[in-house]
Amino acid sequence: MNNSNCLDTHALLTHTRISTRRLYSHLTMLLLVLLLLKIYPNTGYELVEAKCHDLPKLGVLPGQGWDALTSKDKSKVIELTYNECKMTSDGKYLIPDGTEAILIKTKDMQVNSELLEHWSNYTTITAKGFKVGIGFWPTEYLALYASYSEDYKQIKWLQVKYRAVATRIQLRNSLYHIRAEPDASLTPALRKQFLEVIRAVGRNHTDKALYLLQLIVRDYGTHYSKSVDAGAIFVKEDFLKTSFVRNHEKEETKILSSSKVSFFELIDLSWQNKQELDGSFVNEYKNAVVDKRSRAIGGPNWVLGMSANEWLAGTSENMVAIDRSGDLLSSLITPTRFPNAPHMVLRNVYEMLGKTIQDYYKFNIHGGCTQPTSPNFDYSANLEDGSCEALVNDHSFGGVYQTCDQSYYTDKHDACSRFIRKNELTGDVTCPTNFVSTLLYSQSTGYQFYFNYPWQECSGIWWWKKCWYNDNHQKHTGNIIVSSYICMATSSSSLKETSYLFGGLYSPEVVNVHTKSNNCPSKFRSVQLFYDGRLTICIRNNRDASLHYALSFGGLTSCKTKLRCPSGYHGRLATILEGCQINYCLHSSTPDLNLAEPLLVQPPFINGTGIFQPISADDEVDYDEYGMPQRIVSEEVENRVNVGILASFCLMFLCALVCFVYWQRNRLFFICTKC
Repeated sequence: MNNSNCLDTHALLTHTRISTRRLYSHLTMLLLVLLLLKIYPNTGYELVEAKCHDLPKLGVLPGQGWDALTSKDKSKVIELTYNECKMTSDGKYLIPDGTEAILIKTKDMQVNSELLEHWSNYTTITAKGFKVGIGFWPTEYLALYASYSEDYKQIKWLQVKYRAVATRIQLRNSLYHIRAEPDASLTPALRKQFLEVIRAVGRNHTDKALYLLQLIVRDYGTHYSKSVDAGAIFVKEDFLKTSFVRNHEKEETKILSSSKVSFFELIDLSWQNKQELDGSFVNEYKNAVVDKRSRAIGGPNWVLGMSANEWLAGTSENMVAIDRSGDLLSSLITPTRFPNAPHMVLRNVYEMLGKTIQDYYKFNIHGGCTQPTSPNFDYSANLEDGSCEALVNDHSFGGVYQTCDQSYYTDKHDACSRFIRKNELTGDVTCPTNFVSTLLYSQSTGYQFYFNYPWQECSGIWWWKKCWYNDNHQKHTGNIIVSSYICMATSSSSLKETSYLFGGLYSPEVVNVHTKSNNCPSKFRSVQLFYDGRLTICIRNNRDASLHYALSFGGLTSCKTKLRCPSGYHGRLATILEGCQINYCLHSSTPDLNLAEPLLVQPPFINGTGIFQPISADDEVDYDEYGMPQRIVSEEVENRVNVGILASFCLMFLCALVCFVYWQRNRLFFICTKC
């Protein structure tokens, strides 16, 4: 081979070595960049977000939990990030990724008026767009919406106080409509809680799953907002004499027109439709007003004498959510958000969450007469039960008792005696004569005990032989059933001397209506019921009692008795056992209940002791097609696996390239050797 060819070959070999070194360095840099991007996926957006800091963030956003009973915001449901530097349509505010904010361009302000003849027709001003589950929920739940809100309580109080009808006039100034994507990501905290529920359901830990879902409803509410309107509202409510409304029963339009005229006089608003209002009996309307209240929701603080234009000018400086629309919290359970969970498990979680929300409503139902003119009127009732015309029969209370059955019983292994409650009127687990025994609830639970099986051991032989017994304690499990009963009878003169006075009750959910605490009235004895003694009933014998603290008692009911009180009595929550509601029946004329608001019963409704233990990261599980738990891969572990796969791919590619370059160099070296 000639010298020129050899020189060319040496030059090629040198060039190949240099190119190989450069290739090694470039591949190394590429591998590092890919790894960094995989480990820190948001790094590429940090500079983008930094450019957005000169714009303020819009403070009114969707994705918030909502309690439909109290009309209050709860914890955040949807995760909000600002990586894409999105803005409102007018470019004034930053909005989160996955949302859209539209500037509402309206020439006229919205002025709405409505007539509220009864507080049960009340609707919340700032959340009219939530789905309420009609179609698969009882329609009676509609009356519960916002029944524990402060506005509802205020309207109810004034309507009962004055026997009044209310008009409500609103000036609504909507500036932005903000909506979120349908499958927006959950917050890490909520997603973690849902994953624990899914795992519990997959392992048939139903009690644990129910408890976790009840915690979710407590913290996140019953609904979540998908879209909100940002702006401000000015509200005026007039409370009118019922006689005025009855006299103009067929002239509701004129009544509402008069309410608007009165409203415009208060805030001095120039409204182009103002001339169309019928103010033919404005003066009569004003004379019929027995009370009124005005308030601003959002915008600047309103003071008497401030014009509407002045108030509207400052709306953008203090925007609030003036309307919300969304769905039940259970609609968050979708295969898109939990792709690794089997369909049946997700379906069960969806139904269990819906049932938990229903229970939250159900346990806060206070049935009774809601007509103030009826002698049976019950101020605390939030659901009409048709009892306004019912006749009230007196009932005698014959005490309570509790039995216990044990599957394995010996004198040394008595697990039942501490649960047995004898009726003091009979001295036994029975009712007095002429009283009827009604089962309230039965609870079954397991217990452990040890039984000794001694065995003989000997040593030595013949007369040197000695023997002794060694203990051999073996653990066994048994079962006990605790059943609680109440004795009631229709009153008659012959039963007065064999019955009790009822002095109220208390539990972890409710306080005694007499003492407003977890105590019995003076000289009343306490009797505890149920397995954990969670319900305490206050009793006193008729023969030595005054009637000062006696309540007109209609007995106790439970889910076993379909919660039916006697005619003329209304059920009130006493306690909740394993999701079963226990009510006690009182007549609405009880003085202690006069104008008393019902207390909100919040979840959890079951005892979480022993069933709620956080699942560690090492205990996370995935699901196969049959819903059986397998080794679980968390998001962090999944990211690590993806990084490992990427690194392995790059390493294999690098090795193949090195082999190719090495083979190429050897071939060139062989050629040079020949030179």
